Amino acid sequence: MFACLRNSRASLAQVCSLRAYSRSSPVMAGPLFGTADSAATPAEPDDTRPSAMQGLAELVQSAAEQEQDAAALPATLLERLKPFKAGKFVSPNHLSREHRIQRIERRPKEPTMGPGRKEAQAFDAFRKLDIDPLDEYKNAVLLRSFVSEMGKIHSRAKTGLTWRSQRRVGKAIRRARAMGIIPLWNQLERRQVGRALYVSTILY
Repeated sequence: MFACLRNSRASLAQVCSLRAYSRSSPVMAGPLFGTADSAATPAEPDDTRPSAMQGLAELVQSAAEQEQDAAALPATLLERLKPFKAGKFVSPNHLSREHRIQRIERRPKEPTMGPGRKEAQAFDAFRKLDIDPLDEYKNAVLLRSFVSEMGKIHSRAKTGLTWRSQRRVGKAIRRARAMGIIPLWNQLERRQVGRALYVSTILY
């Protein structure tokens, strides 16, 4: 009976010591159940865990470097090398990267807004000559320059007129379309200019 109590006390002391080791450090070695001498000796740290963490850190760093290289790839695709022409003299500075790279020039976008007030007043021919655009609804040649090939009225960003002249030019174009002087869905062709002038002078 006393021997059983001794064994139970030894196993209880071993479990308590193992719990203390588990709270202090995550690494624990040794058998779970054994003699009291094995429970009294502290567990030696394992060297495999730091090496595994170091390998994981290197893996994460390599993945981050690959992402950076993939992000920088589209910028290099925009660069093209200038070809060498046969029979042309090449100086040493022509072999440099700045001279060899042929960069693609992007086409500038058209401005979405029109010019400012002072710039439009200086550019507007109707304002300079004191001409009302609405009175020129019968002038098919003049209205032709303010209409695109598909019959769309050009915006103020392309015409460069003032707000007043732009509004009255639009009214003149719509009036000329309603009267049949200029076509509705396309631009007035050059062969139709004579007919438009004839219609505007005879009928109206």
